[in-house]
Amino acid sequence: MRPKSFLLFAAGLLLSSRFVFAQPAPATEAYWTLLHEEAAVSDLGLTASQRDEYQAALDPLDLRLFPLRNRPVKEASEGAERIVADAKAAMTKILTPKQLARLEKLVLRQLGTRALKEDSVVKGLVLSDKQRAAIDSALADTQAAQAKLREAAADQSPEDLRREADKIQAAERTAILAALTDAQKQKWAALAAIDFDLAKLGRTRFKVPELVGDASAWRNSPPLSLSGQKGKVVVVHYFACGCINCIHNYPIYRKWHSELAGKDVTLIGIHTPETKPEHDIAHLERKIKEDELAFPLLIDNDGANWNAWGNNMWPSVYVIDKQGYLRHFWAGELKWQGAKGEEITRDWIDRLLKE
Repeated sequence: MRPKSFLLFAAGLLLSSRFVFAQPAPATEAYWTLLHEEAAVSDLGLTASQRDEYQAALDPLDLRLFPLRNRPVKEASEGAERIVADAKAAMTKILTPKQLARLEKLVLRQLGTRALKEDSVVKGLVLSDKQRAAIDSALADTQAAQAKLREAAADQSPEDLRREADKIQAAERTAILAALTDAQKQKWAALAAIDFDLAKLGRTRFKVPELVGDASAWRNSPPLSLSGQKGKVVVVHYFACGCINCIHNYPIYRKWHSELAGKDVTLIGIHTPETKPEHDIAHLERKIKEDELAFPLLIDNDGANWNAWGNNMWPSVYVIDKQGYLRHFWAGELKWQGAKGEEITRDWIDRLLKE
């Protein structure tokens, strides 16, 4: 795998289909993610007109965030904070006071133990200096453990990373709850949306950038647009013809292209080169023929699509639903060290076909 400014937050993009940005403040990440969670949006009880306004406000913000994904940490974090600030401003105009209050409770529920660093929670629970120190220590231990996990990410499968991340979070919860009194635990439950089932989360939707490239950039197909694929599930994968990890994914792409023929699925490969030979169109065309890549291919020699999407790894696979929203993302080989990327991604494709 060849990363380009590959950024991980708590092993984020390798560990889940959530779309997160680099090193945000926990409350910022939770707020942004919940805005895109179908269960959270449904919980707010939006009217039809609110739904329309909500999506109209969120889509442009998604398109602003995508390019930040492969930018340096400081630039990405500062840009993301501005975007979330704009989202909060938009929500104050769209949501009722009651809905806004519920959203804040959902954020605290999503934050879990990290909510104990929020000013509103610190004041509401009347935490002592000793308790705050114990909480700080537990959170610091979590950060240290997550840093080690990020360092080891390249040598572990996504499933192993997820298990280790869960262990880290469980240890943190145990340590923090031990520092609270029973009365404080009850107050905390009142501050957060304790009635909301976190198991419902995991169905995020993010508006994806349109594809860039004229007719001369396409192979195996006339020019395609994502807007022109409405009603179809679209699988977009970034690759480079000299990348061995990309090549290892080819049999899966060929199988999907064959098995899903005649169904409402479009498979699109975007070739963004890194090495000099990969920039050679004639060389690429020979490789396309040799490797029997018969699905639509978009040549992205100038990296316009790569940067618009903020992609940062070869290979990367995106699954987009029938309305043009990202629902699943996989970075790296689909079967890297026994990973179940092929099965998980195919399951998403089949699931979205039924929606």
